[in-house]
Amino acid sequence: MILILTKSVNRCFEKNPKFDMTPLLGGTDVVFSSLIHSFSWNPATFLHAYTCLPLAYGTRQAAGAILHDVADSGVLFAILMCKHKVVSLVGAQKASLHPDDMLLLSNFIMSSESFRQDI
Repeated sequence: MILILTKSVNRCFEKNPKFDMTPLLGGTDVVFSSLIHSFSWNPATFLHAYTCLPLAYGTRQAAGAILHDVADSGVLFAILMCKHKVVSLVGAQKASLHPDDMLLLSNFIMSSESFRQDI
């Protein structure tokens, strides 16, 4: 969150050194708490890696084929996840997604009610 807001926040602090950043960070406490908690149970965070969901080869290939169709429509990345585990990840040529970015994205999705759908 901070990285996204950095330029805007810097401008605000330059104009007004007493600027209160609290409203800009409203609602992020759950995301940050979840990220901190993930260090206690997810070894992937220390390894700068993400965990893949164990699946049969054919099932993973079928999921990958579906994501390739999505990726062909021009998106940079298509990701299918089950909770914090990656089922399949497809990216545009010469594009890469760092595992730390995947962990942050996973945490953001899992800790945000609006992105989750419990079945």
